[in-house]
Amino acid sequence: MEKSQLPARPLTVLGMMSGTSMDGVDIAVIRTDGQEEVEAMEDGFLSVPYSNETRRLLRDVLLCEDIETPAMRAASDAVTAEYIAALDQFFAQGKLTKNDIDLIGAHGQTVTHRPDKGLTIQLGNPQAIANHCGIPVVFDLRQNDVAHGGQGAPLLPVYHRALIHKAGVGLPAAVLNMGGVGNMTFIGTRDDAFLAFDTGPANAYVDDWMMQKTAKRMDEGGKMAETGRVDSAVVDGFLNNPYFDRPAPKSLDREDFAAVMDAVAHLSVADGAATLVECSVMAVAAALRHVPHMPNALFVCGGGSRNPYLMARLAAIMPCRVHTLDDLGTNPESVEAEGFAYMAARCLTGAPISFSGTTGAPYPLGGGVVYEPRAAGGGVNAPLLQAQMPMRD
Repeated sequence: MEKSQLPARPLTVLGMMSGTSMDGVDIAVIRTDGQEEVEAMEDGFLSVPYSNETRRLLRDVLLCEDIETPAMRAASDAVTAEYIAALDQFFAQGKLTKNDIDLIGAHGQTVTHRPDKGLTIQLGNPQAIANHCGIPVVFDLRQNDVAHGGQGAPLLPVYHRALIHKAGVGLPAAVLNMGGVGNMTFIGTRDDAFLAFDTGPANAYVDDWMMQKTAKRMDEGGKMAETGRVDSAVVDGFLNNPYFDRPAPKSLDREDFAAVMDAVAHLSVADGAATLVECSVMAVAAALRHVPHMPNALFVCGGGSRNPYLMARLAAIMPCRVHTLDDLGTNPESVEAEGFAYMAARCLTGAPISFSGTTGAPYPLGGGVVYEPRAAGGGVNAPLLQAQMPMRD
């Protein structure tokens, strides 16, 4: 990419994320140059739950590998509609307008993640989103990494590292994202000590359990799990999975540990919730076997950071201090959406978003494709760049 093509100023970028918990769409806005400058915009976060119908359509296509099936097209259309509705709701608040936004980084909804097959599928139509808003949309952020033999996940580490460096946290440190699937980023004292990998299930199965047993989307505040008793035999069986012995980097599909749902089927609602939380926490403990040094502190983000019971269990078993990203002045719930905004800015500069230590990529790789709006956007900002394939840094 020619130097003259690089953005001449920090960009105002809106990030959109819908995670493997399949609970809805998060929107966050940051000002960033895609490098050291990162500033979350005040009042720039919104979380919009999926409709029950969208969740049903998504569950029907989990692990599907053919994007052209009618069910996959219907699910993708539903995700696109949810993204557009969330954007409309965000701009209707009047805090920021479309004219304020230079770029959108949209993750889409993962339904299948099989890097061993060179496949990762995120549903959603970025062209439709770009056309609706009149703003360029960066999408397809995982595909370049998978095409080069990487795991395609986790991608947030490059943003975790930026947050840790900005806050001046004493190294080594780690960031733990507890979304649907958990992932950990280790930031060492040397530039090359940068490692990340999926730890195991986080909230996805607890959410599924609560939906099955109570028709509630989640165990709010961990109150149900807190009253239950952990079935240690289920946890021991869960930890026998060979995934925990595999060296990093490594990644998971949401359904890779689905057998644990059968293992807890005989338990009460409370005992099942407690046991599934314990599985998630013990998966994090197992992850620490794969980091080069014990971190001084672990900073938790994602929905799990708002679960007092899960946080208490982490604090009880972790051999280091456990915080949430609130302690660094960052909203733990907006970090994922912010991260995809940050990666969208890096896409424009050709800067890498995945690395050998984070995804197993053969070398630092850029990612993302820019979808320019094809319809009038009502006077919004002009496109920054023509659509292009990602570049090696």
